[in-house]
Amino acid sequence: MILVIFAPKLMTTDRLRHQAVLFLILDYHPIIGGTERQLQTLCKHWSAQGQPIWVLTRAVPGSAPFEVIDGVRVFRIRLWWIPGFSSILYTLRAFMFAWRHRREIDSFWSMMLNATTWAAVICGKLLRRPAIVKLVSSGSGGNIRTMERSRLGKHKVKFLLKACRAVIAMNPEMIEELGP
Repeated sequence: MILVIFAPKLMTTDRLRHQAVLFLILDYHPIIGGTERQLQTLCKHWSAQGQPIWVLTRAVPGSAPFEVIDGVRVFRIRLWWIPGFSSILYTLRAFMFAWRHRREIDSFWSMMLNATTWAAVICGKLLRRPAIVKLVSSGSGGNIRTMERSRLGKHKVKFLLKACRAVIAMNPEMIEELGP
């Protein structure tokens, strides 16, 4: 069951079939974990229905900078992953990509509450598009609890979730963690 909270309007339907939904995720095919599998399944399904779907992810050694997988356009950006600086660099590179493709993008989706959420929120605000975050896990190792343990974590969580047009929670526990 998927519970959607704080979603007055997920996407602007007049642009939806003509503009791409851009998913921001740190890892994607060929690196596959649970979140990546969820995204790959969702993207394949939406793409088969005629929705342009793009994925922006980090490049890994040996991966092509661009490819189409199951109808999904996958763009890979090269980054130096430096702790404490990585989310800023990812956000900057994501915005540069989004700016070049601003007429083609309908909305920015983050698959976890992490560096990609900063990118989705900032791109969404600057380009006047919705930013949506899908939480992937709950509990002590979940998205919210993990980010809250970081420096200024509770403030980051509150800001990011409030800045998103919608937050998608996969279970009642996630909704409870979000609080009032």
